[in-house]
Amino acid sequence: MIDSRVGIVALVALPALVVAVSYIRLDVERLRQYAVSSAIVMLLTALAVAITSNARAVLVSGVVRDGAPQGEALLRIDALSSALLPFAAGLWLLTVAVTPRGALDRGGLRRTALATLVTVASFLTESALLLLLLWILSIIVIVQVVFSWLFAFNVLNSSSQGVRAFANALDRLTAPFYRPIRRIMPNFGAIDFSPLVLLILIRIADMLLTGAETSLTYGTI
Repeated sequence: MIDSRVGIVALVALPALVVAVSYIRLDVERLRQYAVSSAIVMLLTALAVAITSNARAVLVSGVVRDGAPQGEALLRIDALSSALLPFAAGLWLLTVAVTPRGALDRGGLRRTALATLVTVASFLTESALLLLLLWILSIIVIVQVVFSWLFAFNVLNSSSQGVRAFANALDRLTAPFYRPIRRIMPNFGAIDFSPLVLLILIRIADMLLTGAETSLTYGTI
């Protein structure tokens, strides 16, 4: 039997560690072997969680008062998520084990691990935490856009090492979200509409999650 806390830590930590290791100067083949091993362990953990009855319980419940959880659950493993988690782990294992070596470089291994991490997080989190993450992402996008304007109008000194490091960190955080949008949208030259499109998508997701939560609360679904 496996404790839900141990299971959730392992399920989140394994792909997260692969993402972290991918930034280290490690041979791509060794990184691939590490990803395969992590995916196998994750699959076994997910299967153990799925067949362990006491793992299907709320892990974190917002605010704890007098030893009793209060408010909406933030993280949980229920019957649905316990069935979906092995699927996510198996898909990751299939991707890193079967994809030809030439088609899956360091960046590809990092993206597959990151996609697995996001998928697992979506299976484990309740709407409150997702809404919080969407809000944080929207703030990061807005700050990044403001910084780009300040650079364009020479309000900020682009030669400053600290300012440049902060701007580069914002670019690295937002680039994975902008990339698929830029692939679909036509090229408008110097004008980049991807931040605006991302903010619209975040707002749509926020509305859908809020609407779903309200419907479930009042029993309309």
